Amino acid sequence: MYKLSNYVISEEIYDNNNIIEKIICFNTRTSTIKILDNNSYSFLKNGEFLSLEKDIFNALIRDKFIVNENENELQIILEENKEFIKNKKDLYLVIQPTAFCPFGCHYCGQLHSPKGMSDEVQKQVIQRLRNKLSEKTYNSLRICWFGSEPLSGLHTIKNLSTEFQSICNEKSLSYSAKIVTNGWKLTLPVAHDLINNHKINHIEITLDGIEEFHDSRRHTKGGKKTFESIYDNLLNLCHIKDEKTNVSIRCNIDERNKEGISPLIKKLAEDNLQDRISIYFAQIHSWGNDAHKLAADKKNFSEWEIDWFIEMESYGFKVNYLHSRKKQVCMTLDPMSELIDPFGGIFGCTEVSLVPSYEKENGSNVHQLGNSKNEYKTKLNKNIFADFYEEEEIKKYHCHTCEIFPICGGSCPKEWKEGRIPCPSIKFNIKQRLVLQSIKELKNKEYMGFLEKITLENNKKPLPEVEY
Repeated sequence: MYKLSNYVISEEIYDNNNIIEKIICFNTRTSTIKILDNNSYSFLKNGEFLSLEKDIFNALIRDKFIVNENENELQIILEENKEFIKNKKDLYLVIQPTAFCPFGCHYCGQLHSPKGMSDEVQKQVIQRLRNKLSEKTYNSLRICWFGSEPLSGLHTIKNLSTEFQSICNEKSLSYSAKIVTNGWKLTLPVAHDLINNHKINHIEITLDGIEEFHDSRRHTKGGKKTFESIYDNLLNLCHIKDEKTNVSIRCNIDERNKEGISPLIKKLAEDNLQDRISIYFAQIHSWGNDAHKLAADKKNFSEWEIDWFIEMESYGFKVNYLHSRKKQVCMTLDPMSELIDPFGGIFGCTEVSLVPSYEKENGSNVHQLGNSKNEYKTKLNKNIFADFYEEEEIKKYHCHTCEIFPICGGSCPKEWKEGRIPCPSIKFNIKQRLVLQSIKELKNKEYMGFLEKITLENNKKPLPEVEY
């Protein structure tokens, strides 16, 4: 016997007479979409599976819209997630080459200082990497250069990158790197060097809206404006020919800068960056501070996001409305992944190092797992976030009843642990996303008539025209 999966989300499509014509169904467990007629959907929803046409029934079984009635889907998903992490063949490390950042962003919880990673700590990092690679068989090494502002430690990046590549060549591993930067010092020569000599194939730059909004919150510690320099660097970066480096723009958003996002999208489009960058929107959140108190209401944010998606689509940007299965929500769940700060501190999360609010009276960080100066065999402290995929933990946070859990992964373990609800925007706007994604995918003329009449949220908000 069978049952409807717990992870099916549906949205109705209406004809000219406001009568339901089709139903779009999305399975978050398999990240697949099905378009069903009224009768088929009624059979599915009411458990009358044997009344379905044979081909439809088999397709719904294959893509797990219909599952065995005794199947514990949550348990299977959690086991698949843990098995995925256990069998990973790529080693992921985050390195903070410096404790310095020239910016004074109001929502940042880090304490910056003009201290970089010493030669001694660099040697320890290299040895720690060698030890890790001797413990398990890997196919690749992936490094993330992270902040404070990593480009303030460019010399360290170059030193370590050269050593990392040498080790990978020695062990026949592929090597690649990502950098998360404010972009202020990402000049064309620096970008060329990082891409060509240090194999950085993903660059993430933060722009919090158009100039007046960005500069009001992402200025230097001395109050100097930064947007113009960052944007010039971005244009130069994106016009490097024959480069396959991914460039993503992160917009940190709250009520105070939301009006600056649409003009930014327009500006990026006017400069013909549609095929060169991706854009994503993030709510500001606690970084060991009270920044989350300034965050927008999650439902409001999810509505803004849909508007921005539609604008991006109209300008020709690529928009992925629906997420694929997320078997590892972040690095904290992989016991082999770790962040190493400029002083050799080892952490399992990117948002706890250099944050004074996590320091004990003796100055040590409550989240620090160990130090690179210690022998590799020395047992690290317990990572309090690492048990997040235990079933009792997921139930404690009510993720076990959430239909988007497979594509969300439970969101941020740290936020849950600290008593805040980190549910992503897709939880609140997934039906709108589903309709928008369907418009992109369904090009068959059979569907064009009713697709032109799709509306979002109870037919209150018309969709944009889409050219194929």
